[in-house]
Amino acid sequence: KNIGFDEEFIKCAIDLSNGDTFLFLYLGQFGKEKLLDFNGANYRISDNGTWSLKNNTEKHEMAIASFTKILEYFKYKRNKVLQKKVQNYLAHVELNYGLILMKKGNIWLSLLQLLKFNQYITYMHFKEFFTLINIKINVNYLFQLTRSLIKKS
Repeated sequence: KNIGFDEEFIKCAIDLSNGDTFLFLYLGQFGKEKLLDFNGANYRISDNGTWSLKNNTEKHEMAIASFTKILEYFKYKRNKVLQKKVQNYLAHVELNYGLILMKKGNIWLSLLQLLKFNQYITYMHFKEFFTLINIKINVNYLFQLTRSLIKKS
């Protein structure tokens, strides 16, 4: 099936650090997708790579910026299914970024990341906020934050 790319897709894709993810999400609108259980491609790691040169903090910041733009695109397209999928990705990247900030001693920024995680989770489904797994994530995260505060003082 021939699928064209609209002008908004191209505008969004140009600035993304992980355009492959956007492309796969975009193509998923037009048919079934399947996770293949094999490694069909490899990325080269080099000293000059866009991704290889970044530390963990920068990689998370780039991912947050990319997923935020991708989310804006699917909101523009009014595709609720892909909005929820991207919000779920974004929520977990925000949470992991918060853990990185916590390890660096940025407690308040880390707490902000937990709030962003919960914002995306509740925006997807308000009931999700009260699931056992989400409660465990929040309690564990707050426990780690408390330990970090105690260590700091």
